[in-house]
Amino acid sequence: PLSVCSRVTEYAPALRALVSPVLKFTGYQTPIAASLLFDMTSGKGMEVAYLKGTIGEALAEGCAATAIAAPGDPVEHLGLWLLKYVENSSIVKHEARLKEEALRRAAEERAAAEEAARAEEAVLAERQRSVQHLEQFTTDPYVLFNEAVSAVVKQTGVCACYIASLEDPAVPEPEVGDESDAEEPGEGEDAEGEAAEPEGEEGEEGEEGGEKAPVTFDYRTKILNYVAANSEQERVVLGQRLLRLPKVYGEDEEPEEEEEEGAPPPTTNQGVTFDLVDQGLNALDVPNVLMREGVHFFDDFPRLGAYFAHGIKLSSTGELRNLICCDTIIPFGHGKPISDADKDFVADVSKKMGKALDVAEQARLSISSSGLAKSAPQALELELNPPPPEPEPPKEEGEEGEGEAAAAPEGEGEAPAADADAEEAADPAVEPAEPEEEEEEDEPEEPEVEEEEEEEEEEDEEDEDNPDDVSTKPPPGVEKSTKMVAKATKVLVKTQKTVKKFTRAVKKLTKVAEKEKAQRVFVTEKVQSVMTESLDELRLMFRTPHATHRALKAVLYMLGKSADTFDTWTKCRTHCNIALFGELQAFDATADRVMPHWKGVRACMKDLKAEALQSEAIIGDLLRIYVLHTKKVAKACWAQREAEASLKTAEEQCKLDQAAVDEVQKILDEALEREKLANPEPEEGEGGEGEEEGEGGEEEEADE
Repeated sequence: PLSVCSRVTEYAPALRALVSPVLKFTGYQTPIAASLLFDMTSGKGMEVAYLKGTIGEALAEGCAATAIAAPGDPVEHLGLWLLKYVENSSIVKHEARLKEEALRRAAEERAAAEEAARAEEAVLAERQRSVQHLEQFTTDPYVLFNEAVSAVVKQTGVCACYIASLEDPAVPEPEVGDESDAEEPGEGEDAEGEAAEPEGEEGEEGEEGGEKAPVTFDYRTKILNYVAANSEQERVVLGQRLLRLPKVYGEDEEPEEEEEEGAPPPTTNQGVTFDLVDQGLNALDVPNVLMREGVHFFDDFPRLGAYFAHGIKLSSTGELRNLICCDTIIPFGHGKPISDADKDFVADVSKKMGKALDVAEQARLSISSSGLAKSAPQALELELNPPPPEPEPPKEEGEEGEGEAAAAPEGEGEAPAADADAEEAADPAVEPAEPEEEEEEDEPEEPEVEEEEEEEEEEDEEDEDNPDDVSTKPPPGVEKSTKMVAKATKVLVKTQKTVKKFTRAVKKLTKVAEKEKAQRVFVTEKVQSVMTESLDELRLMFRTPHATHRALKAVLYMLGKSADTFDTWTKCRTHCNIALFGELQAFDATADRVMPHWKGVRACMKDLKAEALQSEAIIGDLLRIYVLHTKKVAKACWAQREAEASLKTAEEQCKLDQAAVDEVQKILDEALEREKLANPEPEEGEGGEGEEEGEGGEEEEADE
């Protein structure tokens, strides 16, 4: 091909002849185009460089193709060739763009794949960190539960996560009866004692070679208690229980025979989660809960979604203690199945929780093995109620008399105390029965006084009906005044006796109250001495200690806490802190009891045995003793206040009676004065008999 750019001048006429029709065909046949063509062919003008850079190559190739082809119509051939050139150029450019786009997409895909790989690695690393993060929560299982729930919801696509604890069913609290129901410590039977026994049955007899038989655990009576949930599900799930209900047989069904001796009766389980427990599964996966029979919905309304549960076993023993469950149930979730990656993450979380719970359980067992749960209450009881001294060995005949003489003062000192206790127990005025919530106390003294007054009035009427010799009786005014004085004096004497009786009662009850208060102070100090160990032990418990829970509820009722803040163990354990022990120490046991609060105390304390409490926790039995002694102090102080009030009333009545005696005595003196003025004494020398009678009358009057 020829180069147009190098030989423009030589081929100027030919180019002009070739380009002119093209310009005419394309509509560029104008004076300006002609001048441009002239400049290009002549090699003059600034537009030459532009044309060389844009169409020079195409024109050169077209001219070369035309020269080679030597067509009959070169102009048409060149024009068609240029059109084809333009079409081929667009195709080439399009293919170049497609290739470039393909290269760009491939680069983007490689970048996206690398980014996805990095993101997946970051997610796996974050999940691994979340799982490893659970190892540090070994001091409080409930903190571990909440952290695990948060990790599952954050790291997976599930919308709800909650944790259930395998527990023995709680025994219903007895109904509140009379106040005497919970009076004596250790009264009644405690069903929780059975629940405190070990759950597993460990083979003690080993096989040949000294190997122990594997440990087996019986979950047939366990229920599920949901103790933790994410914030959106707390209102729905937290505190719920899945129970094993007694199986109901139809008319055509017959009860199943027990497969083994001592097996629990057949039950109907609430929910499919019990399949994981009873069948020994590691996990339970339900892709669509609507298609699975036996699913239990907490709000009793079927919904769409998936459900997944995994067991949490102690790493040392393999005992199943808890379950971690999650779902995607509508409306909180999206309703889709749970991915395999999310299931694997939940399984990793459950394994890590099993290790952390095992550490917490070992720490709790180390605290329990100290023996404080039994030794502390027993030592307290011995100090409060020391055993009687051992009898002295028999002495010889020569020393017997001296021994009796030496022991006589001590016996004389002890006998009145025993008599005083017996008199205090027998005398209703010493310690009157405390009224219940709305009972009113009667005053026992006033009816007796009224009865005596009625008896005296009857005696007066009898004296009036059967009078003696009128000549021997004083005048009517003096006689009536004398009877009034005698009657008022009797009432005064009786009131004075009542004052003395209540004075003795106040002294005795004050002594009893001081003794009870001293014992309660000692009990409170004992409770405070085990505060650290007790709080650590309670914090490490991740199952409900039913007997200890009742003792704590009794204390919280007594302190006036709201019942809905401790009705479950999950809520009740939040009160187990240093502030609770401070409130126990500062509680005023001498004040009047709030009967609605103590009604709950009596319900919790009824049938609560020391053995069940000592088998669960250190603080349980000490709290029972604390509540009983607080009640004794309250009753003793109440009886003391009642006796003091009765004494004050009697003293005021005594003052009134003394004033009445003084008043009637004044009336009698006025009557005697009037009688004396009406009947003057005879002069000296007049009948001695009269003087004798007068003297006798005065003596009789003085006797009266």
